[in-house]
Amino acid sequence: MLRQSGVPLYRSIADSLTDDIERGVLTAGSRLPTHRDLARRLGITTLTVSRAYAEAARSGLIDAEVGRGTFVRTARTAVAGSLTDLSRNVIAANDDIDLAPAGRAAIERLLRTTQYGPAAGSARHRAAGAAWIARSGAAVAPESVLVTPGAQFSIYTILAALLAPGETLLCDALTYPGFQAAASGLRLSLEPLPLDDDGIEPRALQKACIATGAKVLYTVPTFQNPTATVMSAERRRAIAAIAKRHGLTIIEDDAYNFLLESQPAPFASLLPDQVCYVSSTSKSVSPSLRVGFIAAPDALLPRIENAIAASISFASTVAAEIFTILFESGEIDRVVARKRELTGKAQRMARRHFGDALGATHAQSPHAWLRLGEGWSGQELARRAHDRGVAVAPSALFAVGDRGFPEAVRISVGAVGATAELDDALRVIAGLLVAPAASMPSIV
Repeated sequence: MLRQSGVPLYRSIADSLTDDIERGVLTAGSRLPTHRDLARRLGITTLTVSRAYAEAARSGLIDAEVGRGTFVRTARTAVAGSLTDLSRNVIAANDDIDLAPAGRAAIERLLRTTQYGPAAGSARHRAAGAAWIARSGAAVAPESVLVTPGAQFSIYTILAALLAPGETLLCDALTYPGFQAAASGLRLSLEPLPLDDDGIEPRALQKACIATGAKVLYTVPTFQNPTATVMSAERRRAIAAIAKRHGLTIIEDDAYNFLLESQPAPFASLLPDQVCYVSSTSKSVSPSLRVGFIAAPDALLPRIENAIAASISFASTVAAEIFTILFESGEIDRVVARKRELTGKAQRMARRHFGDALGATHAQSPHAWLRLGEGWSGQELARRAHDRGVAVAPSALFAVGDRGFPEAVRISVGAVGATAELDDALRVIAGLLVAPAASMPSIV
């Protein structure tokens, strides 16, 4: 029985498979229905089933065998042991962050004295957020900034504030699964926009605005997730012009911009009255520091602030203070410089292994988009890599809707640093690709 948890349907199916395997309902060697059979039983598309099976295979739960079908693996322990996880989009360069004694003392004082705070965050923390956002090229006033517990919460809150269940939301055709989960939980209808190597295709956006009447677009223009591209200044101006013409509000997810010493102007600077800009500290500082910032137009600010107040009251003042101390002391500058160095080296390492197969992957991106040749399956490559101790994310996990997706995998090259471990993991993946495509089975 499928979970009713507000997550995307493919993930709910994968979660239900996990439950059934762990409770012994499905035992080792059990054969699963074909994609078509399960789609017919559940009244869904085969693409949704493909994505569910891809998620389960990535977790090491199931295997596909040519001519035989899909089976529960012999045991969960079949994937136990050493695993180089390049499926999670993190940057491993925060092992020596130092708050210094003065910072630790300030946190202790805060824990002893702080009372409940305003939903928008304190003036001090909003000012730090505005200064952080200014580094992207978007000049925003502290009064336009809201403090949140991370980018994921920011995205969910903006969507909840701006859209009602059933309304249409435009987005990249391949995009961050966390965004898809937020949209699904709010029962929004996603309209995917095709991408080229420069991001959203302007003509497709123009057509979608007219056909759907949608009023909100979510996009990741800098280090697009998963395709690892950076939208050019010219393309950003074209998208902004269309958004202005149609009164479209853009949710700009800019979590990775710190990796570029200079970047094209963000949408927030091109169209300040129509952009909700999202930044966070999980990529730039540490995944454990759950602090995010929303810079919103004055007309939308009260609605988003009310949504924060209705859900969590206010974000952690301790987490926000830690960020502010790190920012003011210059410690963040050191961490960011280290992460830029790491991602640059990791990308050069990936390019040596895969060359032109990385396509438009940017040289500073924390992840790489490895395009596969004809006949190759991203899901199968991810499964085989997992069997050899390397986890990557197949393209099926990022696809929106049922219009198909390119066969590729996202490799998070920043996850373990530019180390021998990364080099070995990339060599494993490259070694798998040496075999002729026809010899690699795909899930059918």
